[in-house]
Amino acid sequence: MSSFEAARTNPPFKRQVIVGEHIARGLYKVQLAMQIKTAHGRGTRRAYQAQLLTVLKKDGARLTTAEGVADRLGLRIPLVRRMLRQLRRRGLVAHDATNAICSASVRLTSRGQRKAARVRTPADLLAALAPDLSEDKQDPLLQSVERMIAHLVQAGDISVNNMCGNCTYFRAHVHQHAQWPHHCVYIDEALPSGQPEKGSVSR
Repeated sequence: MSSFEAARTNPPFKRQVIVGEHIARGLYKVQLAMQIKTAHGRGTRRAYQAQLLTVLKKDGARLTTAEGVADRLGLRIPLVRRMLRQLRRRGLVAHDATNAICSASVRLTSRGQRKAARVRTPADLLAALAPDLSEDKQDPLLQSVERMIAHLVQAGDISVNNMCGNCTYFRAHVHQHAQWPHHCVYIDEALPSGQPEKGSVSR
């Protein structure tokens, strides 16, 4: 059972936080798809890095490890570790020198703080507000985010080849249908065939 599914049995405040974070992850997926589309597939790596900078600026005091950042964005941990290494080489992220990047406490450098302020988008602001919304406002927003993601999948802007392989909501080869063998847990719908390219953004 996922934390989102378990939220339905939690007290209202706990559910509000978990559902809000679930909405935020969906908004980050929509934003990422739009950034990749605008860059015609060439800016995938930078789009992921921009999201890492954004969440570290907002929640850096709480999301201090690669695992925490990965959970916030709904991304697989190996991808986040690669992105953090690249950000460190660019002088945008620093980490505790006594540990490897996989277990170290990470933080933005002064340069990283300035860069994060420049890459924020309206989706980032809405994602930040989602956990604080009341339940009656969260539910219609979640439905809207799910519809947006489903539309992007149908339009081919979110696909196994450009995003899904790095997403924690992706389940490969769970359906018998030849053209739609995969599944997205977020929207609870089948996904079309395609080979996940989990290493493609690490170059």
